Amino acid sequence: MKKFFVAVSLLGILSCSKKGGSPEDPGGNPNPNPDPGNNTELTITTITPNSADRVPVTITGTGFNTTPAQNTVHFSGLPGIVTAATATTLTVTLPDNLNAGDHDVRVGAKGKNVTKVKGFHLMGWVVSNFAGVGPTGTGQNDGAADVATFAQPVGMVTDNNGNFYVADQHRIRKVTPQGVVSTLAGSTAGFADLNGTNARFRFLMSLAIDNAGNLYVADNFNHAIRKIAPNGDVTTVAGKAQVAGSDDGVGEDARFTFPYGVAVDPTNRFLYVGDNGNDVIRKIELDTRRVTTVAGNGTRTRADGNGLLAGIPGPGNLAFDADGNLIITEKGAGMLRKMAANGDVTTIGGFNAQQDVNIMPTHIAFDQLKNMYVSFSGAREIRKYATDGSAAVFAGAWVGPDEEFGAANVVQFGSPAGIVLKTDGLGNRVIYVADTNKKRIKKISWN
Repeated sequence: MKKFFVAVSLLGILSCSKKGGSPEDPGGNPNPNPDPGNNTELTITTITPNSADRVPVTITGTGFNTTPAQNTVHFSGLPGIVTAATATTLTVTLPDNLNAGDHDVRVGAKGKNVTKVKGFHLMGWVVSNFAGVGPTGTGQNDGAADVATFAQPVGMVTDNNGNFYVADQHRIRKVTPQGVVSTLAGSTAGFADLNGTNARFRFLMSLAIDNAGNLYVADNFNHAIRKIAPNGDVTTVAGKAQVAGSDDGVGEDARFTFPYGVAVDPTNRFLYVGDNGNDVIRKIELDTRRVTTVAGNGTRTRADGNGLLAGIPGPGNLAFDADGNLIITEKGAGMLRKMAANGDVTTIGGFNAQQDVNIMPTHIAFDQLKNMYVSFSGAREIRKYATDGSAAVFAGAWVGPDEEFGAANVVQFGSPAGIVLKTDGLGNRVIYVADTNKKRIKKISWN
């Protein structure tokens, strides 16, 4: 009987304990003062918007701290600023130095962390490959964008059908809107006025195109200006093969020294030439092939002035703006010049004199809003000049992670040169750049 009574008593004690009847813990909880928030799982449900320009984003989920500063939000490791918070929403300002592209989003709260992989896409200008396999490629192979090779792409223009024409060492290459590359004219170095690949050039620089689809090219080492008809026939407009000089005259009686830039005027009657070696601007009347010098005093000292009184060191490429002014890149001295219809030459931008020699602005393009984009080959960047006179780096970085593709503000070009602006089917600007040292045609688009 005693054994039975003891057993029943012990059973009763254990039973009372399980029911939480202890006076020290009337509720039966091992932690009498818990933090209810820590028991809520930390989650990310949505990020709104999940693809946008620089706007505040809203993160919904569970387990957030209601005090904004007690939450952390990182975009690919960069901290955002939480400006408002509830238990289920966070309002976040993006990091200032966040680059365009996809980003992992990590939220920290109450000692917990959760990550949404590629949870946010920052829209912006992004550089991608359009055509060419790049530095690993050899030769000048024709073919689709991912197999074609370039040797030294420099100048570039586009026709009314959206095809690109590229001055590629001793050849003119044609690139379709889909990136398929073929050779329109030229082959090995030399000089010959023949059709297509039977023609010969020697280091081509810049290209221009007229309303009839004729191409004009500065044949740099041949000291001549050449014309390529739509059927591939090549003729010499002015200059004599491999004979340098500065004489005005008609056709082959005229002389150039390492001509670099060409531009057809709005009337399609004249071709302007940046005669780099002579430090002058020449004008060719296309019907008669008569060459005259219209600007530049022939010295390497920069000076604003009218026509032949101006000093234009090492002119590079040329382009007419929407108002009929001729814009000149000062390839030999780092600045941008404007020649008005009356011949007045003024300085409109560029880099200071201490940097001139290494910067080398080369090619120009305009958008529909009259903004100007300039390739600075030596600085490895594209600069944008707005109509209000302001200037900023648009794409490319002097130093960085040595990435060819990605956000436009961090990629590194090898040596950007020819530049073309187009509008896609949605009305968006798309910019194409010939990256000479990287042997590619690159595309800069907003996405």
